[in-house]
Order: sequence, then C-alpha cells, then structure tokens
Amino acid sequence: MKKFLLAACMMLVSTMSFAQKDAMAAGINLDFGFDHGYNNIGLGAKYQWEFVQNVRGELEFNYFFKKDYISQWNTALNFHYLFRIGQAKKFAIYPIVGFSVIGQKVDVLGNSTTQTDFGMNFGAGVEYPIADKVKINAEYKFQPIFSSGGGSRSLLAFGVCYMF
Repeated sequence: MKKFLLAACMMLVSTMSFAQKDAMAAGINLDFGFDHGYNNIGLGAKYQWEFVQNVRGELEFNYFFKKDYISQWNTALNFHYLFRIGQAKKFAIYPIVGFSVIGQKVDVLGNSTTQTDFGMNFGAGVEYPIADKVKINAEYKFQPIFSSGGGSRSLLAFGVCYMF
C-alpha cells in the first residue's frame, strides 16, 4: 500500500508541470478533527491541479496539535469533480474521494509510541472565489481507517487558496 501511495503521488507531481494556466492552486486550511469523543484542531496545506475540465487532483498535509498527550498528522491524495453553479459559474460544489495516511504519536511522561494507518477519504466541499486569484472553501471528509483494527475519523476544514 505504501508503494502504491508513493507511486500515485509521484505520478501526480510529475504531471503537474503540464498544467494549463489558472488550473492550479495552493492553499492553507484550519482543520477540526473528530474521532469518537476525541476532538482536536490543526493546520493544513494543499496543492490542487485541475488536470481535466472539472476534474481536480489534490495533495494535502494536515498537522493536528497535541491534545491529551496525542498529536496527529494526515497526508492525502484526493480527487474532486467540480460542479460549477450560477450564471458566472464561480460557485462550485464537489464530491471528494481519495487515499490517506494517518499518523499518531502518544507521548505520556516521556514514553511515546507512534502508529501509522491507511485510510480513504469520502466527503464534499464548496468553494467561492473572493478575488481574481483567491478562493475560499469549506470541506467535510469522512476517513474510514483500514489498518490497526479499523475505526474512522471525520474532518471539517475551512481554507483559502491562491490560484495560479
């Protein structure tokens, strides 16, 4: 699974050099993670590329701040299909599907353990441009986890992106 994720990320990054003008964006997120009573806040960064009209790939990394001795990170390769709405087709809604790698570190009194899990992302998002090159977005993602006994996690993100 690790080799598959690495190969998928490398293919996406290597093809980004052929993108058309205004088809790429980079941005930051404020993230809220929910996991069966354990909630935490994080920051994220993402890179988006619309490689086919209305189809976009996204690489993202999120770091969740330490709370109750636990810190987490999440990296993902997501795909969106954009439904542009309105006369000017500025507002967009999109479903999200993707793969994720989730890391967790528990550090109690100097003793720490780490765990890495693999999962998927399913969700939806909305975006709206607030300037020529700037857009804001909100997303909800559900992450079923397939390793270490399973489980799931939900993410809510609010962000801003610069389009280039």
